[in-house]
Amino acid sequence: MKSLTSIPLFGVVLNLFLASGCGVQTVSTLSENGYLSIAIDSDHYLTDQATLANRAVVTGHAQVFSIVLTAAGEDEAGDNSGAITIVTAAAEDGGSLDAVTMEQDSIDPLPETSEEEEADSTTTNATEDSEEGEDEEFGTRYLTITVTTPGTYRFEARRGTEVFDSFNLKFDAPDALESVVYTLAPNAADFTKLTFDSASSATVAAGTQVSWIKSGTRLIGEIKTTEAFSDTANVVPVRAVDHINENGVVTLTNEPSYVFLAAGSQTLTVTDSVNNLSGVLNFVVQ
Repeated sequence: MKSLTSIPLFGVVLNLFLASGCGVQTVSTLSENGYLSIAIDSDHYLTDQATLANRAVVTGHAQVFSIVLTAAGEDEAGDNSGAITIVTAAAEDGGSLDAVTMEQDSIDPLPETSEEEEADSTTTNATEDSEEGEDEEFGTRYLTITVTTPGTYRFEARRGTEVFDSFNLKFDAPDALESVVYTLAPNAADFTKLTFDSASSATVAAGTQVSWIKSGTRLIGEIKTTEAFSDTANVVPVRAVDHINENGVVTLTNEPSYVFLAAGSQTLTVTDSVNNLSGVLNFVVQ
């Protein structure tokens, strides 16, 4: 029998990397009993009616979900006496339990606090009753879930052997890549959004900076891609400088960004090797 994939969620402090929250839309759903709110940020706008109950998440790539106890969930969970653990419980519609992995950075158990310490904390640390205090109880937790096979997956929140609540997530493989492309012309103050497809081309000036994101035909979730230009001698990658001090330079390298150096034709091929997809963007540099 296959062992269930699980990670402790509530009743412990998770030092997970945080979702940036920089997406254009947060897509969410409630669990079956309404005790949990599950959400994911999308860099693409879907529709006002889009939820995790009626939209699929991209397969093959790690997706970061936030999970929060609702008010009803906090009442039901009580006093932290038992950790709530998320478990991959079932797979339907062609899915497989073997296709699911869940990841985290580390888990630290909640420190035991005496009544005297609690009283002292209340009086001396009133100004610190913020994110850390909330996180030690029932603040937001982040799960990184990767599913390699399309299907509907049932996740259970358990306290010991008891099912506290459950929720379903649907995963699907994209059948094409969609592009959102922005360019920054030389001496321009702001980026401009371009609209074109693989059958057309965009005309830009030499010295223009180009950045883009990819999605899977309006599926939810992030897709990791690689890129290749046809004329590599006339394009260079750009790193955004976040901060400089005496000890060095801090740069941001999460998103692809390049500058066209000279006139000519450039073909940019972006590939999602996990789902065996690629997209082509054509530029005429003047």
